[in-house]
Amino acid sequence: LTDRPASKAFRTADRASAVILLQAITISTTLLHLKRILKERICAIEIIEYWRTSLANSSGCKKIAIRS
Repeated sequence: LTDRPASKAFRTADRASAVILLQAITISTTLLHLKRILKERICAIEIIEYWRTSLANSSGCKKIAIRS
């Protein structure tokens, strides 16, 4: 019985780290994409539009990660 709370805490920590990892990957890929956009000198509206869609996608990932 004493092992159960510990294993539950570990599982929660694993889930939290998985979400953090997902966020880190999303942020890094977004930054890489933004660098590419800036190099190509595409207008700011397209950058804002991409940022909006990437934020929507990352929040979706978070919901899935927390649910599972």
